[in-house]
Formats: sequence, structure tokens, C-alpha cells
Amino acid sequence: MNRKSWINKDFTATAFSLIFFLLFQTFLVRADEITELSLEDCIEIGLKQNLEIKTEQIKTNMVKARLGEANSRQLPSVVISGAYSRFSEINPGIMDVTIPGPGGTPINTTVEFPEPLLNNTGFRVSLKQPLFTGFRIRKSIDLATLQYESSINNTIKSENDIRFSIEKAYWNYVLAKASLNVINETILTIQAHNKDVKNYFDKELVTYNEVLKADTQLAQAQLMQTEGQNFLEIARIQLNIILGFSWNELVQYLEADLEKPHPQLEEQSIYINRAFKKRPELKGAELGIRADNNAVKITQSGLYPNLFLTGNLTFANPNQRVFPQTDEFTLTWDVGILLTMDLGSIPKVINQIKQAKAKIELSENIRSQTEQGIIIEVVKAYQECEKAEKEISATKLLVSQCEENEKVVKEHVEKGLALSSEQTDAESILFKAKLDYTQALVHYMTAMALLSKATGY
Repeated sequence: MNRKSWINKDFTATAFSLIFFLLFQTFLVRADEITELSLEDCIEIGLKQNLEIKTEQIKTNMVKARLGEANSRQLPSVVISGAYSRFSEINPGIMDVTIPGPGGTPINTTVEFPEPLLNNTGFRVSLKQPLFTGFRIRKSIDLATLQYESSINNTIKSENDIRFSIEKAYWNYVLAKASLNVINETILTIQAHNKDVKNYFDKELVTYNEVLKADTQLAQAQLMQTEGQNFLEIARIQLNIILGFSWNELVQYLEADLEKPHPQLEEQSIYINRAFKKRPELKGAELGIRADNNAVKITQSGLYPNLFLTGNLTFANPNQRVFPQTDEFTLTWDVGILLTMDLGSIPKVINQIKQAKAKIELSENIRSQTEQGIIIEVVKAYQECEKAEKEISATKLLVSQCEENEKVVKEHVEKGLALSSEQTDAESILFKAKLDYTQALVHYMTAMALLSKATGY
């Protein structure tokens, strides 16, 4: 009994050791997988893992197969068939005939038909090659090609949309992280000030109201710290999800250098012209117009006759073209030209042509509306960039002024020339100025991302 108990304890200890070892190894592997992702890394990962883009790529493959199908219509139709028939037995039959004899004397005679062949076996290869179809095949291939290009264009549009969503989520994360850093730095300053105020109170240099005001300032800053931590966590989860990670994935994101010099904005017209060249929406509108023109020509093919080259190769026993019929396989062939035209469908085709031409006008209107929308989008994004530049300049100057003001007030407090509450107010103003400056920096990066999207990257 004791030996059994000892064995159970030893087994339990070994099992726990093994589980702990496996969990530790898993943690080490997981820690090795955690890397810091830059904005470029986020874009690359997001574009690879996004389901919308994968869906567009699947659609593109489908349209590509449809293009191959359209090209195959140029090839001849080759049909191979085989058949066997067994006929019922019938009497061969006879026929009385009169033929002219010598000297014009008619001769009556009887003709007996041969025994019927009861087994009929045949194989046939039929070929039908289109020679002229009113340009239907050629224009159908052109239409399928345009649809393939349009599908690729849709994928590019989806990639641009997803890229901007990733950039926006990334800069939201950067804003949350930078704002939290400002809050943490401010709390350290407030804590030091709070400690000084309490020392002054102990020496009866300030009133208890000053202590309460300093405590209130610290409590409000700590509350903002909690809100900032929550905002950072939400921004991280949103970025994880848009990149295809689990919401609780332990991913580290690099903090961008917001203070680095920003490129100068070019003339507004340059961005508009760039958008006209690169925006997939405009290219899609152009492809739509070209596709509608091809659809008109395909419809017009109904007004033309169709011309085909036909041919048959027959290997049959008995062969119907051989007389008299014999119980053996015989090979024969035939070649011909087939001309067809459906005259009754002409009124219908004429109305279909009118519909197709009306669709071209609709597509042209859509293109014009798309151009106008893109111009407005670029102008708005450009104005946001200009506004963000001014915000950066204004808030940076405000931070400098608030830092100087806080420094002066602090010196006055130390010399007894100002109240401690004035220093508390100066710290609060400086804190807000730093937050505004941080938000202005991130606003500029988001505005530039929006301008890049508006111009088609």
C-alpha cells in the first residue's frame, strides 16, 4: 500500500514537471514570435490576410477562366458519335417491271430485292468551324478581356481601401500610445508638485485648500491615465483584428517618430492630376464604357448572317451512301458551307442595340460623377493636410509658451511671489498643450494617408 502511494506521488510529480516544461517551452516560442511591427509591416501583413482581398482574387481567377472560355469559341466544334441499331426481320420483297426488248417489244420481268441487313453500326466525326459570326466571337473575347482587367482593378481598389483602414488604425494606436506617454510624464510632474505642496502645508506656507487642489489635479490626471490605457487597449485590439490577428494576440507595434521632418505639400493641381491617372475608380469607369461599346457590337452581330465550314467523316456498316448496301464497314466523308440568319429576330436585335447604346450614355455620366467626386475628395484631403500643418505650428508654439509659463510660475512659487494653485493651473495648461500637439502630429499623418488614398497611392 505504501509502495503504491509512493508510485502515485512520483508519477504525479513527473507529470506536473512535464506539463510545466511544455508550457514554459510554449511561452518561449511565443515570446520569440512576438515582434515589433512597423507601419509597412502592418500593411504587408494586412493585405496578405484580408478576406475581402482574397475574395476579389478568387473572382479574378473566375473571370480569367471566363476569358479562356471566350477564346475557345474560335476553335472548331468536333463531335464524335457512335451508334448501333438492330432492325426487325422483314421479307425482302419483289417488284414487277417492264423493260423494252429487241425491236421495241416490251418484256415483263420480276426484280427481287436482296435480304435486308438487320445490324447497323456507324461511327461519325463531325466538324463545325465558324468562319464569320458578325464579329460576335471577336467582340466577346474583347468584352471578357475588359471584364478581366476590371476584376484586377477591383482588387486594386480593395487593396487601397484596406491599406487606408490599416494606416488609420495604426495612427490611432500611435495617438493612444503617445497620449498615454504625455499623461504618464505629466503625472510624474504632478506627483512631485503634490509632494512640494504638502511640505509647504506642513510648514504652514500654504492653505489646506491648496493641498486639496493639488490632490484633485493628481486624481484627475490618474483618471485620464486609466482612460488613456483603455483607449490604447481598444486601439491595439482594432489594429489586431484588421490585420487578421486574434483580438488578444500579443503583438508589439513600433512607435512612429512623429517629430521627423514632413515632406512639403505640392500644388493641389498635381494631386488632382495624379488621382486622375491612378485612381482605380476612374480606370474602372473607363473599362465600363469600353465594355458597353463592345456589348453594342456584340448585339449588332445579330443583324449579320453566320457562316460555318462543316465536315463529316462516316465509318458505317452498312454505309447509307453506298449502293447497293453490303454487310461491311465503309468510310466516306463530306465537306460543306453552312449559312444561317434569323430574320425574325431583327426587330428584337434593333431594340437591344438601343438599350446597349443607352447604357453607354449612363456609363459616361457615371464616369463624370466619379471624376467630380474624386476632385472633391482630393481637395478635402489636401485642405486637411494644410490644416494639420497649421495645427502643428500653432500647438508647438503653444507648448513652448506653456513650458516657459510653467517655469516662471514655479520660480515665483519658490520665491513666494505666487500661489501654489497658480503652478497647478500652469501644469494643467501645459499638459493640455502637449496633448493637443501630439494630436496635431497624428492628425497630420492621418491626413497625409487620406491624401495618398485620394490620389490612388
